[in-house]
Amino acid sequence: MPLLRKEPFIKNSVPQGLKPDDEVFHCPITDEIFTDYEKFFERIILCNSLVWACSVTGRSGLTYQEAAASENHIKEQLLMFPDPLKRPILFLVTLTRRRKINDVLDDISSFMKDRYFVGETVEALASTGNVKKLYKVMKAMIVKEKNVDINGIRPVLSPNKPISSLNLSTSPNKSTSPDKSASQNLLTSSIKSSTVETSSSGPNVADMFEYALQEISNQITSVRVLKGSKLSRKKGSFNRDKCKIFIRDNCYIDSSDSLWKVKEGAIKKYRLNSLSFDVIFTGPPPIFEASESRKNSSKLNGDVIDLTSDEAGSPRKISGAGLKNEESNRIKCAKLQAKKGMFNIKFPLIF
Repeated sequence: MPLLRKEPFIKNSVPQGLKPDDEVFHCPITDEIFTDYEKFFERIILCNSLVWACSVTGRSGLTYQEAAASENHIKEQLLMFPDPLKRPILFLVTLTRRRKINDVLDDISSFMKDRYFVGETVEALASTGNVKKLYKVMKAMIVKEKNVDINGIRPVLSPNKPISSLNLSTSPNKSTSPDKSASQNLLTSSIKSSTVETSSSGPNVADMFEYALQEISNQITSVRVLKGSKLSRKKGSFNRDKCKIFIRDNCYIDSSDSLWKVKEGAIKKYRLNSLSFDVIFTGPPPIFEASESRKNSSKLNGDVIDLTSDEAGSPRKISGAGLKNEESNRIKCAKLQAKKGMFNIKFPLIF
């Protein structure tokens, strides 16, 4: 439902006690019924005013029809969003501590750039020839440098060797070998700096993981194992804009700390409370950077330095009372502008 002046819009309910011969006025834009012509005409004016916003993208300055069209377009895009990525992305959102959605996107995009989740579809060159084929990720594993050729490819398993022969269990192993412990330390170090670009001299994150893959079009239950650097997501299946739309639709800004969090409905729908990181990936979960806490730089009870300068070009010193008056004037001005915005109408009127 489009937002009216950034607030939820509630339609009028159908008038009670209507008789078959009563005269009513129907607003086709909002599908509402009015018995008073003045209220009907006011609704038409309001729907054509540029005071509406898309509830998903946050785009404002729209008419009701433009905002509704924008939401319908977004819903169509959400239907095409890859299902195997929905739970992992929302799980990563629960690990972020960001106040801006772009910062949330930076964290998630940086982490997903060189990593692939269990269950998602990826592209890789076939074992023979230069043709790319689609594979499903069955398991993510930490790379062990044994039995890996110069191209970072491990041998294809025998077609008659079932998937169950490869340990695809996602439950963590309690006993940790020295090699795995060293790998875990390297993983933790790389994940903490996941939002920072890896230097050319540092390790390639994609080569730190290998994936058990099953060809989607293949009827034989054979598995091949490739390093992450040999994989890619299908072009157009996932990008930053699609991720932003998905997060906006399933997340909100918590008023208590202004952080982006997953909606309760999405938590239940995707069963995030019962989801652990080792089910969708491997190694320790990422540790994302936290946004700085907001601190009021100005105190209304004392003197402050205004960043605007006077005629001489020097910063102005304003008392606490003076600052209160300036804030009051700004609020009044904002309210007046909002009131004037009611009459910012797009012509011709649409009935």
